[in-house]
Amino acid sequence: MREIKFRGKRYGDGAWVYGSLYQGIKEGEKYSIILNDSGYHLAPSDDRSLAIAFAENEVNVVITDTVGQFTGLHDKNGKEIYEGDIVKWILTMPEFGVNGGYEEYDTEEIGEITWDAGALYLGEYCASGFAYESEDYAEIIGNIHDNPELLKTE
Repeated sequence: MREIKFRGKRYGDGAWVYGSLYQGIKEGEKYSIILNDSGYHLAPSDDRSLAIAFAENEVNVVITDTVGQFTGLHDKNGKEIYEGDIVKWILTMPEFGVNGGYEEYDTEEIGEITWDAGALYLGEYCASGFAYESEDYAEIIGNIHDNPELLKTE
């Protein structure tokens, strides 16, 4: 069973924070809060009421568009892979010959980690076998919030 946790960029200093996710709407605006157990931390002054509601935990008001869920997978360096990470991985592809022969070849791909309809994707590829190979063949090279240029194609 995989650990359910999230990350997001904190308002103000833009630091990544990790923990449980709470989302809501205040004055018509969507907001997201990451809670973790490393101690109490007041949110920005305009969200003081939200911080008081969660006084038992550290409260971090984060930019909603940066929130990503932990996939339960790690890359070859042991780093946790989150939704929104940009990953370079070696993908084994089938190749069918003209006489019905079958061979496999390896290709290097770079793509964003996303969830779609309950399935994990690496770029345009469904990651069904990726869970077994991520620790050997995948490497996080950035994320879409800090390094969007890594996904640019010519």
